[in-house]
Amino acid sequence: MLGFAKWMNIQRDEEQFHASKFYHFILDRGGQVKLKSLAQPKWEWGNPIEVFEAALEHEMLVTRSIHALVDQAMAEKDHPGFTFLQWFVSEQVEEEATITAIIDQLKLVKDSQSGMFLMDKELGARAVAHPMP
Repeated sequence: MLGFAKWMNIQRDEEQFHASKFYHFILDRGGQVKLKSLAQPKWEWGNPIEVFEAALEHEMLVTRSIHALVDQAMAEKDHPGFTFLQWFVSEQVEEEATITAIIDQLKLVKDSQSGMFLMDKELGARAVAHPMP
């Protein structure tokens, strides 16, 4: 499943790029960034659909968090913050739609080895979308 792994590795890099955007925006506005430790991620999965369902659940959490930040920026009349966050609002629509489409494909494929082979090949063809800063 090297294609699935490649897709997830590119996704990880993209998420690091997103975090970097937040980091630099906060510093540019004179703020400080204090990183906290994260819980160990889950390492074992029963099947690929479980992985993507967990990824979708996480993206939905991120979407809710970004929407809360947008609401706060609007309430505080923080125009630069509001403008900055609009890119993330659009990005989250894309993230959720992409993962939902993969889940839908996985549900169609089910246990078909040839279907999984084709999906692995398709996901492995993913190109890097965002350069690292």
